Amino acid sequence: MPYTIPEAKRKKYLSLIHLQKAKAHLDDELYVTLLYSCASVDSAAKITTIQQFEAVVTALNKLLAAQGHAPLGDRNYIPHGSAFLHTVKVRACRILGPMWEQRLTGYLKKIGQSQLEECSHPQLRQVMGFLSAIERGNR
Repeated sequence: MPYTIPEAKRKKYLSLIHLQKAKAHLDDELYVTLLYSCASVDSAAKITTIQQFEAVVTALNKLLAAQGHAPLGDRNYIPHGSAFLHTVKVRACRILGPMWEQRLTGYLKKIGQSQLEECSHPQLRQVMGFLSAIERGNR
């Protein structure tokens, strides 16, 4: 259920969103498209609920991560996350073979993701555990 947030917290979220926009070098058209797709508004000033703010911040953090930047305001950010993702991919390829991506899809669906790049750090650790179990079974 959406709820309105206090003005002080709202201003912090607005500042964070504008910092993210600047760091990601978004033009106005792309920025408004992102706002509309995440929060159904055409300006961050029109955001009224915590859910809208979190959706926009999450989308901007994913965009920053894709650009190779550290997400802002995300306490769960792991600086070496992309290296860990690469490690998971290499291990999956070694254990599951050449069709590793297709073989891993079923497990990713079980943890609520469609691809490795969307996984959080704890989810990637789950995938590593899954791979370890398969490796032990293959011995």
